[in-house]
Amino acid sequence: MKKNNSHIFKTRLIILSLIFCFFLSTVLCQLVYLQIIQFNNYNNKAQKNYLKSLEIKPKRGLIFDRNNKTLAANKEIFIIKLTEDDKDIREFLGIKNTKTNQYEVDKIDIIKLKSNPQFSNRINIEEHTIRHYPYGKYAFSVVGYGTMLDKNFQPANGIEKQYHELLSGRSGYYQYIQDAKGKQTPTSNIINDQSGNDIHLTIDMDLQKIAYQSLNASKGAVIILNPNNGEVLALVSKPTIDPNDIQNLFSSPNALGIDKPLFNRVISGLFSPGSTIKPFYALAGLEHNLITDQTVIEDHGYLMLGGHKFHDVNKNGHGVVNLQKAIAVSCDTFFYQLGLKLGIDRMQRILLDFKLGSKTNIDLPNEAYGLVPSKEWKKRVQHAPWYGGDTVITAIGQGALLSTPIQLAQATSILANRGFYFHPHILKSTTDFQKQEHSILHQKINIEKHLRQNYEIVDLSMRDAMQRGTGYHTFSGSPYAIAGKTGTTQITSNIHTREMGVVPKNLADHSLFIGYAPNKKPEIVIVVLVENYEMSASRVAKNILDYYFNKRKQNNVITI
Repeated sequence: MKKNNSHIFKTRLIILSLIFCFFLSTVLCQLVYLQIIQFNNYNNKAQKNYLKSLEIKPKRGLIFDRNNKTLAANKEIFIIKLTEDDKDIREFLGIKNTKTNQYEVDKIDIIKLKSNPQFSNRINIEEHTIRHYPYGKYAFSVVGYGTMLDKNFQPANGIEKQYHELLSGRSGYYQYIQDAKGKQTPTSNIINDQSGNDIHLTIDMDLQKIAYQSLNASKGAVIILNPNNGEVLALVSKPTIDPNDIQNLFSSPNALGIDKPLFNRVISGLFSPGSTIKPFYALAGLEHNLITDQTVIEDHGYLMLGGHKFHDVNKNGHGVVNLQKAIAVSCDTFFYQLGLKLGIDRMQRILLDFKLGSKTNIDLPNEAYGLVPSKEWKKRVQHAPWYGGDTVITAIGQGALLSTPIQLAQATSILANRGFYFHPHILKSTTDFQKQEHSILHQKINIEKHLRQNYEIVDLSMRDAMQRGTGYHTFSGSPYAIAGKTGTTQITSNIHTREMGVVPKNLADHSLFIGYAPNKKPEIVIVVLVENYEMSASRVAKNILDYYFNKRKQNNVITI
């Protein structure tokens, strides 16, 4: 009996010992895993529990024009937050707006509040950095704007968006130790921030303002560039806004409504080019030997095709017309006939050669493509064949043909240069945080070769248009030699409505102008669009060009 009890006891002791050894080994293994194998992992977590990092926001780069005028800067502001119980503080500061509880105050207000014992302990002042645009609405079409969101800059459009990464810089970090009671102790661990790059644009702000003011109250667009390197000297889209007041505008009903001030007409607006397209078709006719500078027609004021009468602007006709006169007086009938000789395939080819219907890749966001119609396009999109009437209206820049002002400017540069161009661009140079300047390279691009003599014929015709044709009343006697072409785009084709003179304002014709000067050694290309013909596009161009050449002659303010 004693032996059995002793045996049972020993067995139980062994089992308990094994269990103890198992748990002990498990604990030891866990300690080895936690303190040796996972040491680095848990040590890092422990460090993070008391080591805190504070992000140091970099200064956003500044934006300048080509003459070092500041277009976008950083501005420090002070914000106070008030409650309904702070009526006395509102009265003290003269604040009448009660729709918000946040108010921007200046340093003088802060001094007043801090020195008043009644308010000094009741207010919380926050310091913020915002973007400030010294030229406001004048530069908006180029610079764009952005807003601060949780101390982060959110670009909305323009150069601010296009070059956001360059302007942003790199954040830095400052480490400090925080104990369980929240006490903070600084450390020597600091990663310095890097300020964003400063940007110099090709824009001449004085010329930009003149372009803006020349449009007066009209809706429209102006693009001015140097054909010798593609630098954009001015880019204006109206109507526009003052980006310094953007928050108030967004809170106001209809402030950003029907006129679309945030819409950039220069790069995104699609318009029929009208008669400004005629010089390109003239070059195609010369190249294919379908016409010469001696070819003449008898213009009776219309063309009959398939039982339909296509009218000229001059209902009585222009009489005997050659190519030079056809461009000078903008004879539609001449180009109706030329279009039928060319056919839509060759018309499409010349426009594509001059890069119409495709993006220029200007360094601004949201550029549109445009449209150069063709037989294939009409069959695919409209499920219909191409007719002679389609060719006729396309020959005067109407119908489905659509272009942006920046595309017309690039195409005009090719005409001015007799066969080559540079991509239009707005960035001139950047300066990094180490003050190293980096300039933009200009790449010359040749299009399909056309005969020099044919370019000269077109140039002479466009020069004649300014001296004896549609631009006579505007440019005759100008001290600079300009080659140009006026154009009118119909928004409605209802002849009866037009003749009765009851066309609504929003359906009135657009006025266009393309040109370059001096015509033999071009240094400036200009395209103007005035919506609904509130004023003549050629008159707007004349005002701008007069300023440009006067400044160049006087003191060379505008450097190119």
